[in-house]
Amino acid sequence: MRRISWRVLALLAVLLPAAPAAAEFKPLTEAAVRALFPADKIRPAKTPKGALAFETWREPELVLGPARFMLAMHWNGLDDEEWPMPRILAALLNAACGPTTPADADALVKQLYASRSLVPRRELGGNAGYTIRHRLTVTRHGCRIALAAEGARWNTLGAIVTPAQ
Repeated sequence: MRRISWRVLALLAVLLPAAPAAAEFKPLTEAAVRALFPADKIRPAKTPKGALAFETWREPELVLGPARFMLAMHWNGLDDEEWPMPRILAALLNAACGPTTPADADALVKQLYASRSLVPRRELGGNAGYTIRHRLTVTRHGCRIALAAEGARWNTLGAIVTPAQ
């Protein structure tokens, strides 16, 4: 009886299709980024060296590395209508990690801001708002996406994307 079951399992292993390969992180190059967005909207950033900046209202900056990319911008809850952070992040994630829509990236940003702040809420007075520090790390399509928001009403919103381990 035991021989038959092992033979059936061996036959099934040959006949059943293999599981699809897991998605993998694909490093981004400057040429790939320029192909994703209008070339006239991308320029070299002042700092850090080798970074790219989007010529938009918020001027997000993108730093490319061999096994990661970092995207950061100043944000106050209102986004640039033409180049919102989720749209840029979704395009980069789509190229580096696999299928990602702006709605997916928007949900990640909303989840980040809905998370508990790591610093006590302190009112800064006037129109400055209150202090925040949020962190969120998720794994999607073979990529580890670490999101962070820190500051007050005007805060730095960033994402670091690396291969999932």
